[in-house]
Amino acid sequence: RGALGSPWVFDETLESRPPAEQRDYKARVIARHCELIRRHYREKYALIQMKKHLAWYTEGLGHASRCRVEIFQSASADEVWKVFQRYREQGA
Repeated sequence: RGALGSPWVFDETLESRPPAEQRDYKARVIARHCELIRRHYREKYALIQMKKHLAWYTEGLGHASRCRVEIFQSASADEVWKVFQRYREQGA
């Protein structure tokens, strides 16, 4: 349970990496997780799961509350991912 919202907690090398590299690594983990959710579940359940996990993943990021509001207002998994990507590109 301790890894919910931060599955990279088990990567012992993460803290030794520069901040930009840490962000890129986390983004790759999040992208892979969302890809697996979408591949494994039907659209309706994938949407619910992506919203839940992306809400956890945005904890502590800049503009996190606005990002979560938009994520939870999204009607499709594609839309959820686009919202997350947009905030990530803004440096959140």
